[in-house]
This record gives sequence, structure tokens and C-alpha cells, in this order.
Amino acid sequence: MESFVHLLENVGYLILGILLYSYVGRWLPFGDPAYRLRRQLVTGVCFGGLTVLMMIQGIAIGGGVHVDARHLPVALIGIFEGWPAAFPAAVIAASYRAWRGGSGAPAGILALLVTALLAGLVHRRAGGAERVRLRHAFALGGLVFLNTAGSFALLGWKGLELFVVRWPFLLAITVLGIGLMARLFHDVVQRERLLIEQARFRAIIDEANDAIQIVDSETRRILEVNRKSCELSGCTPTQMIGRDIREFWPPDLFAESTSQADGIAHQGRDGNTLTVDASWREVTYGGRRYLIITFQDARDRLTQEAAQQESAALRSVTELANAAAHEIFNPLAAVMGSLELLALRFTPESTEAGWVRLAKDGSERIRDIVARMRRITKLERAEPVAGISMLDLKKSGEAKQPRA
Repeated sequence: MESFVHLLENVGYLILGILLYSYVGRWLPFGDPAYRLRRQLVTGVCFGGLTVLMMIQGIAIGGGVHVDARHLPVALIGIFEGWPAAFPAAVIAASYRAWRGGSGAPAGILALLVTALLAGLVHRRAGGAERVRLRHAFALGGLVFLNTAGSFALLGWKGLELFVVRWPFLLAITVLGIGLMARLFHDVVQRERLLIEQARFRAIIDEANDAIQIVDSETRRILEVNRKSCELSGCTPTQMIGRDIREFWPPDLFAESTSQADGIAHQGRDGNTLTVDASWREVTYGGRRYLIITFQDARDRLTQEAAQQESAALRSVTELANAAAHEIFNPLAAVMGSLELLALRFTPESTEAGWVRLAKDGSERIRDIVARMRRITKLERAEPVAGISMLDLKKSGEAKQPRA
């Protein structure tokens, strides 16, 4: 019973180490190289203290025989953080062992330092904490067990006699302990890496120029939105996440799994409607289907297109007006010249002279109209006459007033 209690206490120490590793990884992020050395040193010191606690506690296995799991914290922190963490942990534990003294102190100190060396080598072989697998952990456990056996051998026949009694327990503690606990440490590393990737993903979509909405295809519920989507909708993320997209979009808009639409209505807060250009695509991940919607405000595009259309229309009207003015002006000049000569044939009081004056007035009005046609700089429409749309030549030829 006492052995079981001691074993549970040592397991509790290792779980405490996992919690410490997790919190230190949150404080000094795994994905940031700037924090790597500080994280290694901090975790090394923490696990050095944990090793001392496990040396003090020990595990009674009956018959007055005791073992301890001093190599586990050093091996575990070394395989995931490398030599900069393993050696501080080993040095702290070795210092405590030296303080305790005894004939076995040199062998115990050497074994702790060799464990740190082996853990660092396996860490390098694996290629980093993210790539540590069970085979690496069990291989390290086997090496640590052999290292432990070597430390007993350094004590001579007496040490070998002690090892013969303890080796099954030491084998279970080192190989199984390191192999199984490494799995929990690996989960911590993977979780922190996923949190970092999630934060990176969050930052990327928030900084995107387009609005983005991620929707569950089955329920049509919004799962994620970015900052631009909230700006266009006029809602906070908490006001949008969990709501049905049909509250914001036309009901049958997303009938097709992949498509795009320009100039569609997007419902915002307080019933305000915004014209947007949208595209969407349905993807499958983890057995679930998601709808990825990207859209942007269409007002700038519509304004630009309207300006381009007006510019093209103005260019067409101007070209037509200049061509018409040129064609009209030549015969008009001949008519006006002939009227001048004809006026000389009649006395000013004669009826014929009055007709000539009326013809000259009409010709001058035509000349003024032709001149205005050449000065068109904008398109101003007059009131329709008999249902026919017409251009107001006078307003269209007025110069634009400079802005104050």
C-alpha cells in the first residue's frame, strides 16, 4: 500500500511538471524563437526542483528497498527542450545529491548528467519538440535505464547486488514512465502549437481587406467572422457568431456550393442594406462541411463603373457633337454669306428684307447652337419632350465651377 501511495505521489509530481510546462509555454510561447532560451532555462530550473522533490520522496518497494524516479524529469524536459533545459535540471539535482553525500554520490551525479546528455541527443535526433514521437520517448527510456544500470555498476559488486533487486522497478519507471509521460508532454506542445496557429489564423483573417464569414453548411450558423465583416455589418463578433446567415443574405443565395455574385444586398444592423460583391466556396474538414464567404463593399466599384460609363458616354457625345458641328458649320457659313448678299438687294422696309432678317436670326441661332456643341464638357439632361430624352446643350457646355 505504501508503495502505491508513493507511486501516486510521484505521478502527481510529474503531472505538476506538465502543468508547469504548459503555463511556461503560454508565458514564453513555443512558436517564438525570441523566447526559446528563456523558456528552456526556466523549465530547466523548474524540473530541477521537481527532480529534487522526487529524490526526496522516493518509492518504497518493500523489504526496506527504495527506488526513485529522479531521471524522469531530467529526461522529459530534455527530450522536449534540449540541452539548455536538461543540464540546468541535472545540475540542480546533482547539487542536491552531492549535498546528501555518501559513497554513491559520484555515480548518481554522473548518471544525472549523462541522462541530460542522452535527452539532448534524442531531442536533436527527433528534430524538435513538435517531432518527438513515442519511439523517441521509449528509446530514451531504454537508454536511461542502461545509464542507471551503469551507475550501479560503478559501485562494484555491492552496486550490482542492489541493481539486481531493483532492476524490474527501475525498468518500469524509466521506460514506461518516460514513454507514457512523454505522450502527455507532446499533447501540451501540440496544443500550444495549435493555439499559436489559431492566433496566427485569427490575425491573418482580421487583417484581410475582404470581409470573411465561416459558416456551418448544415445549420447555416455563422462560426467565425473577421474585423472587416463586422465593420460592414455594423455588428460585433458576439452579435454575429451563432446567427443564421439568412438574416444577413438573400435566402437562396448560397444554393450552389461554389459561386460569386456582384451587387447583392447584405443586411446590416438596424435594417440597413449594403450592396456588396460576394464569392463563396464550400469545403470539407474533419467530416464537416463549411461555407467560406468573402465579400467587399461594392459602392466604390459601382461608383467607379458609373464614372467610367459617364466618361465613355461623354466621349461619345463629344465626338458626335464635334462631327455634327463641323458638318453643319460649313453649309451654315454658305447660307449666312448668301443671306448677307441677298439683304443688299432689298430696301430695309421691304417685306423681302424682313424675311431675310428672320433667316439671318435663325442662322445665327444655329451658329450659337453649333458653338455650344463644341463646348460640351459634361452631360446634363433636359426635361423630356413627348417622352424623348434630350441633352441640355446650354448646361452641358457650361464650364465647371472650381471648388472653394
